[in-house]
Amino acid sequence: VHKQKMQEMPKNLQQLLQQHQKDTTRDDLQKTQSDNKSLQKELNRMLELYKKLAFDQKLEQNINQLNQLAQQQQKLSDQDKQSGANPQQAQQQQQKLNKDFDDVKKSLDDLKKENDQNGGKMGLEDPKNDEQNIDQQMQQSDDALSKNDPSKASKSQQSAANQMKQLASKMQKQNEDAEGEE
Repeated sequence: VHKQKMQEMPKNLQQLLQQHQKDTTRDDLQKTQSDNKSLQKELNRMLELYKKLAFDQKLEQNINQLNQLAQQQQKLSDQDKQSGANPQQAQQQQQKLNKDFDDVKKSLDDLKKENDQNGGKMGLEDPKNDEQNIDQQMQQSDDALSKNDPSKASKSQQSAANQMKQLASKMQKQNEDAEGEE
């Protein structure tokens, strides 16, 4: 009987070791799965931060472009106030500014779509109304210049320049508010 027990002991010991190894393997597997979930969360967080950074960079470029356009529009307005202003030359400059503003509008539209795809997390409101008002002022300026009325054009240009500055500062504030919420 004693000899039989001695022979069973290694078998029992082997079974115990295998059972312990299974438990350890299961624990290791659960720990690895947990680590993978944590890593996935961290990667997702990093991706969101990257998207926000890229968005902020594009928005900042648009804000800078708007401010530059406002300065150019203001300069053109000041030139058109002067007596002896050349309406044809001013009209060419105005048309170039209109084209540049169209480029900014396209870029802002892309940003708006990107914001919408991210569930509005970026904090950008739709600038369409502001853009339409600016467009209207710029078009009135162009029309006035085509009728050789630089004085009237100057008022529309002044208004467009002010509205561009307001839109730029509004977008800057929206971006800062969105960053404050994070």
